[in-house]
Amino acid sequence: MQQNSFSYPAMLDLKNKKCVIIGGGKVAVRKALPLIEAGADLTVIAPAADPQLLTLAKTGLLQLELRAYADNDLIDAFVTIAATDDFHINRKIAAAAPCLCNVVTEPSLGNFSVPSTVKNGALTFTLSTGGMPALTRVLSQDLRAYYGSDFAEFNEFLQ
Repeated sequence: MQQNSFSYPAMLDLKNKKCVIIGGGKVAVRKALPLIEAGADLTVIAPAADPQLLTLAKTGLLQLELRAYADNDLIDAFVTIAATDDFHINRKIAAAAPCLCNVVTEPSLGNFSVPSTVKNGALTFTLSTGGMPALTRVLSQDLRAYYGSDFAEFNEFLQ
């Protein structure tokens, strides 16, 4: 099995940073939620959108543009996520992105990947297994079980 080339872990401050998701399905929803939680200035662009994206837009948590991707959509973006089901559009986004770019369907086209995250209070664990989702799920469950609320409370106490 070929190992991915993503080898530099980082935690990003996305507060008020322009982030763009191209795609409007369930994957876009899954990608949007942590960006919203991080305080990103999020725009989702897609010809059609999942009902959950429509609700998030109505509540002002993201901007939703119901249209096709255009070449100038990534100007000034800090993070871009290509989450369409169209191979050609995802490749076009990856080639045009002047920023951090995650391509959901073909991670190797982008320049970063999003690891699995386990959160408990102020504790955040990120986990990457190099493309082994089943192992990632098992390890995430183990982290949740082992580092439960006692650790989060202790961390809060230490702070």
